[in-house]
Amino acid sequence: MKNIILSILLLTVVNLIQAQQNVVLHFNHLIESAPLQLNTGTVYNTLNGVFKVSRTEYYLSGIELVHDGGQVTALNGTYLLVNGGTADYNLGMHNVTNIEGIRFDVGVDSVSNHLDPTTYVAGHPLGPQLPSMHWGWTAGYKFLVFDGEADGTGGGVPNTTMEFHAIGDNYLTNIDLNVTNATATTGNTTTINLNADYNRLFTGVNMATIYHGQGGVMNRVIGNLATFNVFFADNTTAVKDIPTTIALSAIPNPAIDLTFIAYHFETNQSLRLLLTDQLGRTVKTVENLPSQGELELVTKDLAKGVYHYSFLADQQLIATRKLIVQ
Repeated sequence: MKNIILSILLLTVVNLIQAQQNVVLHFNHLIESAPLQLNTGTVYNTLNGVFKVSRTEYYLSGIELVHDGGQVTALNGTYLLVNGGTADYNLGMHNVTNIEGIRFDVGVDSVSNHLDPTTYVAGHPLGPQLPSMHWGWTAGYKFLVFDGEADGTGGGVPNTTMEFHAIGDNYLTNIDLNVTNATATTGNTTTINLNADYNRLFTGVNMATIYHGQGGVMNRVIGNLATFNVFFADNTTAVKDIPTTIALSAIPNPAIDLTFIAYHFETNQSLRLLLTDQLGRTVKTVENLPSQGELELVTKDLAKGVYHYSFLADQQLIATRKLIVQ
């Protein structure tokens, strides 16, 4: 009897070991469809401006894997310091077979955000970093850092310091992604493939800016994290080209009661229109638009101020313009 029980226990242990998969989170760091290049002098010319990047870092916490029919495995105590120059991050061994989704928070949870970094062992993401990712015990960690130079004069040359450092518990932002078609398994390693388009952070933002802390323009940057899908599953082996903008205008602009948005894009995909306020919050959405046309946008129910209307195709931002409501 003892031998039978021992055999059953051994078989159970073997099955558990065989079921465990090493999970790796892989990022394609992008500016639109181009690979992010740090400290190379590479100049990006996008809808949001002309700029080059020297540093991109941010924290991820509260990571959860959704797998095998909706089961959730929380990776308690796991923190990542993601660097735009590093693609792969090991999430450890877990009892998963098919990963269907991943959830995480950009930033550090409020408890850990105010602990002493020197209490962590060397190499821990929350330990001391160089350059520093900590702003002091009261403020906590820098949730997101994006540095470089941007065109501040309109001459098409990055000539003005660009620094965005997001700080504050209220900036913790949850991301929830379906990755059913964005995983690859080789042996006992499953890789989750994500795209991160950092250009989307700066929709409606003057990139030639130095801002450390919270409030002001940083509200817009952090709001854009979720509104414009900075993170999205890499469901294909290549990033799709951004459709060409042939025509886009809003008349009248400034608008009082309504405006008519005329648009024409070179694409076969259906389009989505987002109207966002200065904080990056979505106030109006229009789905399943054709590649060209004119739509009436009612503005009389909106507060006076500056808004941005943006078109997306298959989660990619393809154009954005300013709209003033009076």
